[in-house]
Amino acid sequence: MWGMAIQEHGDSTYVFGWGDGVALAIATATGLIPQTLKISAAPEYIAHAEDEDGLKAAKAVAQSARTFTMNGYLVDQTKFDDAASFTFESRYYVIEGRDVDVESKEYRKCSFTGSQNDGITAAIASS
Repeated sequence: MWGMAIQEHGDSTYVFGWGDGVALAIATATGLIPQTLKISAAPEYIAHAEDEDGLKAAKAVAQSARTFTMNGYLVDQTKFDDAASFTFESRYYVIEGRDVDVESKEYRKCSFTGSQNDGITAAIASS
């Protein structure tokens, strides 16, 4: 399904793309075979205290929250429509938005957007 395995040469400190198993696990969970995943990180919040002159005297920066956009090819419409989350590099990502591009001479491309917070590690079981 994934073609010939990738064999790396040279400097091993560089990290090469998706591992076949990682991409397959995401596709199995979401119905999207990932091509790109852009992860952006910023603090969940920043608080500061001001002195008597209104100048910042102290600052607290919370742990990072991440947002993501993942693009790829649609392989299972039902899974894509129902997907709520996926795991990548031991982090739990919550899907908050989705898009599908349909063109006359192209496979269907799709994307997910969402977020990741270190305090959220799994879905809550419904009762």
